[in-house]
Amino acid sequence: MYATKHVLFSNAPAVNSLHGLHEVLWTLRQRAQTALDLLSAHKMTAWDLPTELSPAARRCELSLIRAVQVQETRLLSVVEDVCRGLREILANDPYSRRRRDWAAQVEHHLLYGRQTCPSWDGMGIHPIKASLFDLELAHSTIVRRRYEQLVGYGTMVVGLLDDLLEAGIFTEPAGLPMDAIDALHHSHFEKLISDLMDRDGYRVVRSGGGSGDQGVDVLAIDDKGRYLMVQCKHFRDGKGSVGQPVMQHLYGGAMSVRRSTLAIVVTNGRIVGTAKEWAEENDRVRLVGREALQRWAEGGEALIAVIAR
Repeated sequence: MYATKHVLFSNAPAVNSLHGLHEVLWTLRQRAQTALDLLSAHKMTAWDLPTELSPAARRCELSLIRAVQVQETRLLSVVEDVCRGLREILANDPYSRRRRDWAAQVEHHLLYGRQTCPSWDGMGIHPIKASLFDLELAHSTIVRRRYEQLVGYGTMVVGLLDDLLEAGIFTEPAGLPMDAIDALHHSHFEKLISDLMDRDGYRVVRSGGGSGDQGVDVLAIDDKGRYLMVQCKHFRDGKGSVGQPVMQHLYGGAMSVRRSTLAIVVTNGRIVGTAKEWAEENDRVRLVGREALQRWAEGGEALIAVIAR
């Protein structure tokens, strides 16, 4: 499990792992939603600000100003915690490109996705210390704009955290035993191989085969820009074998893309002798058979070591 130094938060316990960060982000998501719910309780107040400031209207507006200020402070504190966690744990992740990309994308939206609006200073009042006599009719429009802007931003924050939590980037596949791999559905086996490649620093472009995929179940790119085309062959309980036709189909597809493309066949079964010989001739296809897969998935070895010749 990837770990880093302990990261301290204002709204959640300190963590130093991906699993811990997942728990923290869930807590922060709930706090952001609470702030949004409390703002929503003032919805009618925001829309019903009168065109003239009677004593009752002044009290109503002052209540809204203070509610916006308090929930804005809470929401920005949550955003600060989220950015700190992403920056300290994900953005500095030495392996997963997907996590680093997610971290950069979410942090960018959090920092720059908020619309500008008039400041409290621009209104000439202090949102906490203001009295009824400080308010003027022109403040009503500004208060509405700040309220609507903050609700919109809070909604975006909650949505981003929902997407982040559902992206499945907080688990690492290393350590999965072969009996568990044997029991996987073939689509989950492809997902495992994709996750292992992401763990090892490859940028996964596509995961999951389909019509016209040229035998490719996982397409990835390494640091040098070289494509890796991977075909995954999963057999229930590991009882099955991969023959030469599979190698030839994948190799043909790889060469049609770019001659520097690295073709790889991964299986939890066995690879027949003639297929091995054909694949190794002129380094046509790299092979990850059952024993190599165990080293890669269960033992945590890097792909580059597993397929080395």
